[in-house]
Amino acid sequence: MILIRTILALMICLGYATTAFAQATASNAIRIIVPYGPGGLVDVMSRIMATRMAQTLGQPVIVENRPGANANIGPAFVAQAAADGRTLLATASYFSTNPLIESNLQWSPKQLIPVARFGFSPNIYVVPGKASAATLKEFMAQAKAKPGMPVMDAGRGATQTMIQMVLEDAEKVTFTHIPYRGGVSYVPDIISGTLSGGVIPLNVGLGLVKNGDLKALAITSAKRSVLLPSVPTMSELGYPDAGIDSWLGYHVPAGTPVDVVKRLMTAVEEAAAHAEVLTRFATLGAESAYLDTAAFDAFLLSDLKRAQRVVSMMASPQR
Repeated sequence: MILIRTILALMICLGYATTAFAQATASNAIRIIVPYGPGGLVDVMSRIMATRMAQTLGQPVIVENRPGANANIGPAFVAQAAADGRTLLATASYFSTNPLIESNLQWSPKQLIPVARFGFSPNIYVVPGKASAATLKEFMAQAKAKPGMPVMDAGRGATQTMIQMVLEDAEKVTFTHIPYRGGVSYVPDIISGTLSGGVIPLNVGLGLVKNGDLKALAITSAKRSVLLPSVPTMSELGYPDAGIDSWLGYHVPAGTPVDVVKRLMTAVEEAAAHAEVLTRFATLGAESAYLDTAAFDAFLLSDLKRAQRVVSMMASPQR
């Protein structure tokens, strides 16, 4: 029943994309390539954006999942796509981090140019609802007493994994990272206790925390969420460096004409400010965080510095 409830909840989140998918056969469709499985943060928020962007652009906008290879299959696909504005890549922290940690990548950030950033969303540290730990400090104490406890790993370039690594470095503890290919395939394993816990997007865990299937020990937002007011922030708990929210944006192949990029940027801007989109984001605990092409490019430079700092932790001899 737990798994069924989870699947139903995610289907509801995806329901608004039905119209866009029904038009997927249109020859002028724009594709948003998501390098993760269905149901995760990047997928769900991109589907919300796609529905509104289609209305602004006057043509179908569909989301296509291409997960795998630590979120590298999607970028490699888009890097080789025609530079005509009809293939977008949904980008997140992996865009900054993967080139630092992966060898023999089939894509490079230089092959892609920014369109716009559109959102931010916090993450939560969760454990099974039946777990004995009531706080993150208690959970970390258990991990010190029992090194190697299994935790969910969304991929080395994912925000959630970066947060996990920051916590491990701060507490000098070691977990066993169990990799998943994105989406929400890890949810049943956390609920059952197969995994001791992990960092997951708020939109994935919100309903499960409220019904008791999961227990949230901390949130990465700067202040407590009105959706989970009793859950303390990472900064409150003494882990300010772990307060990393997930960002989301879009890129297109290098060489895409400036006027085409501007048209897409305008569609992102309109969608990110639309009341219906804002409402749907809010139900996920997410928020609109629009940056135009130039501002997004500058943001990516700062995000790269953050990624370099965390990657240096991952490369530490103590790891």
